[in-house]
Amino acid sequence: SPERLRGDVTSSPHLLGEFLYTDNYTKGIFLKPVSVKLFNGFVYKGFSRLDDYEKEQLDILLNLAPEELLWVSSHIELLSEWRYYIDGNDIVGYGRYDDNDNEGSELEPDIGIIYEYIDMLGIKHPYSLDWGVSSFGHTVLVEYNDFFALGYYKGSLDRKSVV
Repeated sequence: SPERLRGDVTSSPHLLGEFLYTDNYTKGIFLKPVSVKLFNGFVYKGFSRLDDYEKEQLDILLNLAPEELLWVSSHIELLSEWRYYIDGNDIVGYGRYDDNDNEGSELEPDIGIIYEYIDMLGIKHPYSLDWGVSSFGHTVLVEYNDFFALGYYKGSLDRKSVV
């Protein structure tokens, strides 16, 4: 059901000009372009609290037209992040890609939720879904990538089984 797939955050598109010049994001908000890879998604915490990478992404964002649509969601702490490579309704590989050293099965996304989402999407060509496990223990969707934008994460696929 959609409620089961909702997770910890709701993301919605907003115009760039709607919020950017406010500096009161104490918990941070996650920003990502609706258009394909105009910049990498990042957490905006107000300009004075950004690291060099986030400032670089913000600089790109500031040069976009004010009408540009962004995905905006509240920032949540992810304990682990995983990429699932999918072809039709089959998961053909997956791997963890975050830098967190914590291990344990509780850090793996709920495979049942992932298969529900795959069925709901009904996409017939290859793509990937990035999933995370939140600090609340919930499985949350991080990102969808179409087949032309897939990145390979070491250890997630056996090349012979895919090529």
